[in-house]
Amino acid sequence: MHDMKLSNTPHLHLNTAIYLGCISHQDQGEYRVAVQSSDGRRYTRHFNVIMHSPSPPGGVRWGPSCSVDDAVMAVLPRLSLTTMKARAEEGATILLPCRTIHTSRSLTTITWRNNDGTIIPSEKYEILASGDLMVRGVNSGDGGVYTCVAASVYVPYFTDQAYTLLLPETH
Repeated sequence: MHDMKLSNTPHLHLNTAIYLGCISHQDQGEYRVAVQSSDGRRYTRHFNVIMHSPSPPGGVRWGPSCSVDDAVMAVLPRLSLTTMKARAEEGATILLPCRTIHTSRSLTTITWRNNDGTIIPSEKYEILASGDLMVRGVNSGDGGVYTCVAASVYVPYFTDQAYTLLLPETH
């Protein structure tokens, strides 16, 4: 029997998004995404794009973003890195990711909400420049659903949002 030491490291299940907003039947097929982490590990995912509806006449491209001007598309908020579930031991600090595809945060505002409403930055909560939420001193009262809302500073009625379930663990 081996003794196992519990880690105080929070556990995250990261999600990423690939947007295919304006596609045609020619875009159907198998795709592969390869990512390399900062420590050199490589991750590969395969996915298929299949359209179930008939193509519009003339091979026109379609989707929610096809009728939107390219200048507007460039400023629409799109989340690219989030997590659906996060676990942290009581007393730990955890980072809940909320990253957009924009490299400049000047295009997007990030708002975080939890069971109590909109989160105001404090000693407990810090919204980082990346959009991530840092929760310090996790306790059982911090458990619940956290919502990250990304809004464009130019087109504020277009938003993207993600939900994270935070599960404090007691040992």
